[in-house]
Amino acid sequence: MGEKEFEKFLENEMRKDSIENSKKTFHIYFKDSLTGIEKDFKYKIFEKVKGFEDFYLKEIDEDLMKSKKIDLTKIHFPKNIILDKNYIGDFTKWNDDFISNYSISRIIFNKNKDKAVVEFNSSNGGSKIYLSKVKGKWKIIEVFGSWVS
Repeated sequence: MGEKEFEKFLENEMRKDSIENSKKTFHIYFKDSLTGIEKDFKYKIFEKVKGFEDFYLKEIDEDLMKSKKIDLTKIHFPKNIILDKNYIGDFTKWNDDFISNYSISRIIFNKNKDKAVVEFNSSNGGSKIYLSKVKGKWKIIEVFGSWVS
């Protein structure tokens, strides 16, 4: 999945959320780079997802371990979502309008680039998302919670 396809995918997923239909304004912090993958990521894939067996053996190269900047202006958030530019790590400073801090990992593809695994993290928890390209479009196959705070 290329950067533009991923941005479009994120935009479509966010559009489905009921927050968009709210009359209230919400604030989020979205990290402006895809976080690097940990070298031992393959050991953290415990789920047995059919068709993703080759990810259990994938070596993580140096490039995937580095963060990669993304242009957040190309991601279209609903009008009532305000993108805060500063990370708010101190939960005591959050108010009712602040939703969460978000980050996404670099994307790991299989050899054919028709399957991918990505980590999506928020202040409240994280998930591994398994994607497959079906008829030219990326579809979520499985979502597994990685951690919860």
